Amino acid sequence: MKRSVYIKPYFFGVIVDIVLLLLKYYLNFDYTSNGMSSALDSIVGFLSIIIGFYTAFYGIIISEMKSSLMKKLMDSKDKDELPKLLKRCIGYSFFSLILTIIFQLLIYYKNRIVLLFYFLWAFILVVCITYAYIVAQLSIFLIFYGEKKPKKKKKFDN
Repeated sequence: MKRSVYIKPYFFGVIVDIVLLLLKYYLNFDYTSNGMSSALDSIVGFLSIIIGFYTAFYGIIISEMKSSLMKKLMDSKDKDELPKLLKRCIGYSFFSLILTIIFQLLIYYKNRIVLLFYFLWAFILVVCITYAYIVAQLSIFLIFYGEKKPKKKKKFDN
């Protein structure tokens, strides 16, 4: 697996923080803007879905350890990457959920510490979402395209 897979989430997090900083500077948009409270509610729901999905995914992996699909996954060149990415994804999901819940309480306070927390929260949230997307892509790739079967040569009778 390419090293860029591990760099992309942090890169996107920095990009989003830069965009949020520019929005704050030019449009005075920040965590006190209208609709942020309902956005945080939606994010809590989204993160809960991610956590639930990957928790169920782990259960499926455990119950299917002897299946042909799991044997195929274990023979794949990316077999070591999926567990690492799954751990990062679930870890950042829980961390993002906790930060979002804390941020729901802090949203009513306007000071520099909360503003810094806002940028940290946005960074971690984007890292989480990016890892979730990468894990989903890798899972789909491993399931459907992980092992190419050699083409059988046709024999022609003359």
